[in-house]
Amino acid sequence: MSDLSIELTAPNGHKYTQPTGLFINNEWVKSKSGEKITSINPTDESEICSVYAADPEDVDAAVAAARKAFKGEWRDMASTERGDLMYKLSQLVEEHKETLATIETWDNGKPYSVALNEDLGEVAGTLKYYAGYADKIHGQVIDTTAAKLAYTIREPVGVCGQIIPFKTEQEAVDRANNTTYGLGSAVFTENITKAHRVARQIEAGMVWINSSNDSDFRNRIPFGGVKQSGIGRELGEAGLAAYTNVKSVHVNLGTRL
Repeated sequence: MSDLSIELTAPNGHKYTQPTGLFINNEWVKSKSGEKITSINPTDESEICSVYAADPEDVDAAVAAARKAFKGEWRDMASTERGDLMYKLSQLVEEHKETLATIETWDNGKPYSVALNEDLGEVAGTLKYYAGYADKIHGQVIDTTAAKLAYTIREPVGVCGQIIPFKTEQEAVDRANNTTYGLGSAVFTENITKAHRVARQIEAGMVWINSSNDSDFRNRIPFGGVKQSGIGRELGEAGLAAYTNVKSVHVNLGTRL
């Protein structure tokens, strides 16, 4: 048995090979320090397995590898081909969803049915959604004068590291907003005019009207909060904003230099 993987049998009887290394530069590797962290089954606090823990040196190596790919082969690849690779990844998620759901449930403690039928569907759906966007991100031509052409280009920011944490009418609105958090909220009323008015006043990234937490599982609607519930948005077209910069290009078509 390799020291970078271990054969496991989950409580539901599912057997699989669990990598224990860090995935850097398209391969599993040991951490520089050799230190490990242990995954614990939350249902009985038993040890599942130990995997290598990343130190700053390992993070630097991962960033360097990602930046090299970004400036080289990945950046020169046609956008449609990049989309094809993302779509292939979504297919792999679908193909191995039982294994992935087993790992998520064993390590996280959530019901297997939720991990399999909801979480994995959202993962695959998100990858499919943005795979379709890969060759549809573009700038615009800006009308100035007959002697000048101006246009913008949407360029990727580059290597990004994500840290995702878990953890009367006016009187009602004031109470709802009296918090340092603002991820989601819900308004229940038969008066749809009032519902929209209150939704505009509530300080939250998402507001449900006459429902609660029924997100768009095809990942087309932006997700995110305000205040200490997060900065920026994930999913939907708005989710692309954090990963692109707008570049303005000015082309002189009149005066010769």
